[in-house]
Amino acid sequence: MLGISISGGVATVVSFVAAIGGPITLGIGLFAAIVSLGWSLFGESWERRLAKKIVSHFEDQQVLDKFLQGIDEYWQDTTKKFEQGANGIEGKFQEYIQHLREICSNDESSKDRIKNLLFLLREIKDFFAGIPWGEPTD
Repeated sequence: MLGISISGGVATVVSFVAAIGGPITLGIGLFAAIVSLGWSLFGESWERRLAKKIVSHFEDQQVLDKFLQGIDEYWQDTTKKFEQGANGIEGKFQEYIQHLREICSNDESSKDRIKNLLFLLREIKDFFAGIPWGEPTD
């Protein structure tokens, strides 16, 4: 023998069982551990339970309907803004076409206006050409 007393080992086990609440508590604990082990082996995983809870919560809060409504509002706003932009560009384009028609017309007032504009532009060019810019310093 190794010199270990059996009675000392039994006394330790008995005092441990008494410390945790007695044999009934030990039985309930073992039963709970076995049920928990069985549930974890054969029951639903925590991921699946969490996913079901999330889906249930989303259905209660009508998240899908809110997403779809938000998407519809976004595209309606986008369509409105696009139409406003297209109308603005169309207006500017029509103004530009009208300006080109005025320039190209055979009307004498239009020709005189263009001649005056060219005269003013030449004067501005001559003004800037006559400014002593000086040599750049390094």
